[in-house]
Amino acid sequence: MRYRKKPDLTLSTAPISSLFAEVTCRRCRITHLYHPDDLLKLIKEDLAIPDVAGFFRCDKCKSRDYMRSSWQAVLGPDVGRTPIRRLAEVRYARVLVWRDDVV
Repeated sequence: MRYRKKPDLTLSTAPISSLFAEVTCRRCRITHLYHPDDLLKLIKEDLAIPDVAGFFRCDKCKSRDYMRSSWQAVLGPDVGRTPIRRLAEVRYARVLVWRDDVV
Protein backbone atom coordinates (compact mmCIF):
# COMPACT_ATOMS: atom_id res chain seq x y z
CA MET A 1 0.00 0.00 0.00
CA ARG A 2 1.35 3.41 -0.95
CA TYR A 3 1.11 6.35 1.38
CA ARG A 4 0.54 9.82 0.12
CA LYS A 5 2.59 12.62 1.55
CA LYS A 6 0.47 15.07 3.53
CA PRO A 7 0.59 18.57 2.08
CA ASP A 8 2.46 21.05 4.23
CA LEU A 9 0.42 23.63 6.03
CA THR A 10 0.95 27.08 4.62
CA LEU A 11 0.71 30.49 6.25
CA SER A 12 -2.79 31.06 4.88
CA THR A 13 -4.21 27.79 6.26
CA ALA A 14 -2.58 27.94 9.72
CA PRO A 15 -4.98 30.43 11.39
CA ILE A 16 -7.84 28.02 10.72
CA SER A 17 -6.00 25.36 12.74
CA SER A 18 -5.01 27.79 15.55
CA LEU A 19 -1.32 27.26 14.86
CA PHE A 20 1.46 29.80 15.31
CA ALA A 21 4.83 29.97 13.59
CA GLU A 22 7.63 29.14 16.02
CA VAL A 23 11.00 30.57 14.91
CA THR A 24 14.07 29.43 16.87
CA CYS A 25 17.75 30.32 16.73
CA ARG A 26 19.56 27.04 17.31
CA ARG A 27 22.72 28.89 18.32
CA CYS A 28 21.27 31.21 20.98
CA ARG A 29 18.28 29.03 21.94
CA ILE A 30 15.86 31.96 21.55
CA THR A 31 12.32 31.15 20.44
CA HIS A 32 9.50 33.46 19.38
CA LEU A 33 5.95 32.74 18.26
CA TYR A 34 4.47 34.72 15.36
CA HIS A 35 0.92 35.00 14.08
CA PRO A 36 0.71 33.60 10.51
CA ASP A 37 -1.39 36.55 9.27
CA ASP A 38 1.41 38.94 10.24
CA LEU A 39 3.97 36.83 8.39
CA LEU A 40 1.78 36.86 5.29
CA LYS A 41 1.78 40.67 5.37
CA LEU A 42 5.59 40.76 5.55
CA ILE A 43 6.59 37.93 3.24
CA LYS A 44 3.70 38.38 0.76
CA GLU A 45 3.95 34.72 -0.29
CA ASP A 46 2.03 31.73 0.93
CA LEU A 47 4.94 29.55 2.09
CA ALA A 48 5.22 26.29 3.98
CA ILE A 49 6.68 26.63 7.46
CA PRO A 50 10.23 25.32 6.77
CA ASP A 51 10.72 28.10 4.20
CA VAL A 52 9.77 30.87 6.63
CA ALA A 53 13.02 30.61 8.63
CA GLY A 54 15.03 32.09 5.76
CA PHE A 55 13.33 35.46 6.23
CA PHE A 56 14.44 35.85 9.86
CA ARG A 57 17.62 37.00 11.58
CA CYS A 58 18.35 36.32 15.25
CA ASP A 59 17.85 39.31 17.57
CA LYS A 60 20.85 38.34 19.68
CA CYS A 61 23.59 36.98 17.37
CA LYS A 62 22.30 38.65 14.15
CA SER A 63 22.85 35.41 12.20
CA ARG A 64 20.54 33.78 9.66
CA ASP A 65 22.40 30.50 9.50
CA TYR A 66 20.93 28.90 12.62
CA MET A 67 17.25 29.80 12.21
CA ARG A 68 14.62 27.03 12.21
CA SER A 69 10.84 27.29 11.98
CA SER A 70 7.98 24.95 12.84
CA TRP A 71 4.31 25.04 13.81
CA GLN A 72 3.29 25.39 17.45
CA ALA A 73 -0.21 25.01 18.86
CA VAL A 74 -1.17 27.00 21.95
CA LEU A 75 -3.69 24.90 23.86
CA GLY A 76 -5.18 24.46 27.30
CA PRO A 77 -3.54 26.31 30.20
CA ASP A 78 -1.11 28.11 27.86
CA VAL A 79 -3.88 30.20 26.28
CA GLY A 80 -3.56 33.75 27.54
CA ARG A 81 -0.08 33.17 29.01
CA THR A 82 2.04 32.53 25.93
CA PRO A 83 3.70 35.66 24.46
CA ILE A 84 3.08 35.97 20.73
CA ARG A 85 4.81 38.60 18.62
CA ARG A 86 2.38 40.71 16.61
CA LEU A 87 3.20 43.15 13.83
CA ALA A 88 2.82 46.72 15.08
CA GLU A 89 4.23 48.65 12.12
CA VAL A 90 6.70 48.42 9.26
CA ARG A 91 9.44 51.01 8.97
CA TYR A 92 11.64 51.48 5.96
CA ALA A 93 15.14 52.87 6.38
CA ARG A 94 16.54 55.47 4.03
CA VAL A 95 20.05 54.41 3.05
CA LEU A 96 22.50 56.82 1.43
CA VAL A 97 24.93 55.46 -1.14
CA TRP A 98 27.96 57.64 -1.91
CA ARG A 99 30.21 57.63 -4.94
CA ASP A 100 33.67 59.23 -5.02
CA ASP A 101 34.42 61.33 -8.09
CA VAL A 102 37.52 63.24 -9.03
CA VAL A 103 36.92 66.93 -9.74
